[in-house]
Parts: sequence; structure tokens; C-alpha cells
Amino acid sequence: MSATMTAPTAQQQFPGAAKLLASTPPHRSMPPDIQAKLAMAEVLLKSGLLPQHFRSKEAVFVALQYGDELGMGAWESVRNIYVVNGKPTCDTNTLRGLAEQYGLMSNFRVVERTDTRCIVHARRPGEPEEHEGVFTIEEAKRAGLTGKDNWRGYPADMLFARATGRLLKVVSPRVIGGLPTREEAEDESAPPAPAWQMTAKLLGEMRAIGKAREIPEEA
Repeated sequence: MSATMTAPTAQQQFPGAAKLLASTPPHRSMPPDIQAKLAMAEVLLKSGLLPQHFRSKEAVFVALQYGDELGMGAWESVRNIYVVNGKPTCDTNTLRGLAEQYGLMSNFRVVERTDTRCIVHARRPGEPEEHEGVFTIEEAKRAGLTGKDNWRGYPADMLFARATGRLLKVVSPRVIGGLPTREEAEDESAPPAPAWQMTAKLLGEMRAIGKAREIPEEA
């Protein structure tokens, strides 16, 4: 009589994933509560050691909180998390590293990486099927991205980032958490118009108003 076989639990199959989902990840330097995080955020901001994109203690707090949920320590959070348009984001290399560290993605490989197309593959642990992430320069053109400095200077790197971001959303959605990657957020953000452009627009509007107020000769 054969013994009854018990299917392994998800934690047994993917022990690394349990670390990501645990409420208290190991080896952290993160404050335990909101008030402590706010106090640390204020000290870090006043230190002058943070990247320039952190302009308020609230932005630093968001980075600390987001990093906490991803299992990062305090310094790791402020080094790798960016607040773009009020949303916390991570670059795709950091997110891919977390997915691999916690056993949520395996066998990541680059199939093609050029200035016109990038294709990357990876698997979910325990599954034989490979998933694919692709991003092409044609897609970037249709989205109006190729005129930006980073796309003009480093098209292969940008295609790699966007293709990897797509792959992570399929293979490791828990790491992405529904938020855009840093590269996506920066591509979608609309920087303010240059001062000269705003001045030209204002002058045009003033001339149009002045012309509308002119009294015709026949009147």
C-alpha cells in the first residue's frame, strides 16, 4: 500500500519568497514605526548626503516606507528608490535583483540587446516555461520617447530597462507591486517647459489680446 503523498506548500517550494512577504525581513536598519521613519527622514534630508531628487522629508519617508515593504534597509532604500511625480519607483536592475534574491525569478537571460530591440527571458521558479519581455525602438518612437536625452544617448540601455520591466510584471508582479519602474515613470513625466518657451507663449497671448482690443478705423 503506497503512502499518501502531500503536495509541498508554496513556502516549501519557494523559500526565498517567504522572506519578501515576511513582516520583518532580516538584517534591516529600518525604523520600526511611522514616527521613527519620519524622524529619520528629516535627519537624512538635513545631512545633505541624499541624492538631489529628495527635496522634502515626506519624499524621503515614502522611499523608506516603500523600501521597508520590499525588505530593504534604510540606506539601501534612499540609494535605490526614487520619487517621481509623487510615486515611489525603483530602477529595473534593483527590482530584478530583488526578484532573484528572494527566489521569485530564475534563469534570467538576455536574448537580444541592440539599439533597435531588446528581448529578455526568465522563468518563475519551479516552472519550465520561459516568459519573454520585448521592447523595440519603434514602440519608443510611437510613445514619443526617442527625443529625450537618455533615449538619444543610450537607446540599448533604455530598451533593456523597458523590456526587463515588462518581464518583471509577468514573472514577479509581487516585486513591482503595480507601480511603474523608475524608467517608466521618468519617461511618462512631463518636465516644465523651458523659460524661453513660456515667455514666447506669454508674449503671443499679450499681442493677441492687444489686437483684439484695437478699435477698427470704420468704427
